Amino acid sequence: MKPITFGAALLCAAFFSLISCSKSDTTPQPVNPIDTVTTPPTATKYSYTYDSSFKSTGSFATMGAVQPDGKIIIANTTQVARLNQDGTLDNGFATGNAAGGEFHSLALQKDGKVLLGGSFTSFNGQGKAYYIRLNANGSVDNGFTVLPLTSVSAQPKIDIRSIAIQSDSKILLGGNFYYIVSDVNGATSGPRQIVRLSENGAYDPTFKHNVTASSVNCLRILADGKMLVTGQSVSVEFYPTPATYDNRNIVVKLNADGSVDPSFKWPTTTFAMRSPYTYLKAYGQTITVLDDGKILLGGRFETTSTVTADDYGGMVRLKADGSIDNTMPKRGFTGVVSALCLASDRLVVGSMHDPEKTYTDANIAINQFNKDGTDNATFTVNNFTNYGDVYLVLEDASKNLLIFGKLYDKIVTSTYTFHGVVRLKRL
Repeated sequence: MKPITFGAALLCAAFFSLISCSKSDTTPQPVNPIDTVTTPPTATKYSYTYDSSFKSTGSFATMGAVQPDGKIIIANTTQVARLNQDGTLDNGFATGNAAGGEFHSLALQKDGKVLLGGSFTSFNGQGKAYYIRLNANGSVDNGFTVLPLTSVSAQPKIDIRSIAIQSDSKILLGGNFYYIVSDVNGATSGPRQIVRLSENGAYDPTFKHNVTASSVNCLRILADGKMLVTGQSVSVEFYPTPATYDNRNIVVKLNADGSVDPSFKWPTTTFAMRSPYTYLKAYGQTITVLDDGKILLGGRFETTSTVTADDYGGMVRLKADGSIDNTMPKRGFTGVVSALCLASDRLVVGSMHDPEKTYTDANIAINQFNKDGTDNATFTVNNFTNYGDVYLVLEDASKNLLIFGKLYDKIVTSTYTFHGVVRLKRL
């Protein structure tokens, strides 16, 4: 097997990384550099500095997870590997390569096994398609059941875009696919954008199928077992037949059994969902939940004519019932908010370029705020140029930040050094 390089992989569709959902259980237009500076600040407990001791890891990383021992699972659209704590490649983990498609989601189980999903049809030359489980050493777990999925007519490429693991070790898959069974909640077929599996991969028939979407980009399991689902053109179907439909546009809340929580509803009177047939697509990309139950939703949004779109840009805060919380300052991100990390004393927001717009070099990769999204000018970063695309931000056990993406070492015409993973050391 050739050594992993994490070189220049294709960027297309990579923003559906699951882990762009900022899962730590677990699209460059410039955005406002509100709280991040590149000049050396006074060392305080609110500061980070670029950790030059962390070895450069290729040029492109879209997914990752930190193991309890501090080692880091890392993947881009075509490769998966494991890093030692200093960023060097861990040769004790078998690197893997996707073919016939890409990796778009990753999750780490409690036992150290790794789940990968996407549009791939082959893994290391084996006929493994759409999702697989790896043992803790990177080898394929052939005892893990994989369902026979079927493509959705509107989305002919099967794609697992988000993976989430419940506290009982059951597995949720979200994306674009059918899974046909004789009877599901009164319907014999239809888009199954979410399915639930047992720990060993068997289909769980007790999970209700109510969500349809052009894409499911993020599944966020809540402390009470309920879940938030975001993506593009998300709607819910109420069974039994005749089915009734309720277009909830960007985000829905499900009960633990997959049934819809009708008390939560995205404010369609404020935010308009642009269809794929208009000039601009809107979608939810990443979710995090604050201590008070309010929800931060990142992605790419458009608003109705009564609300200025740039006021909200790529991040909004919702109340627990899904209504807009207007008390948070409006940010007006011009890129896609692709990562939200609730670090120990702050909110770290990662962004990437809008795939519908011209790519520019001067992209602010991360911004920092108070946990509730309000400003805090004392948050600073030392010796980090802070440009590029961010797909995931994680906080490790030492409260350092791990930034996954395509990050520029410096901005000089035709002279770029890219990093797939950067560690920002907590001062």
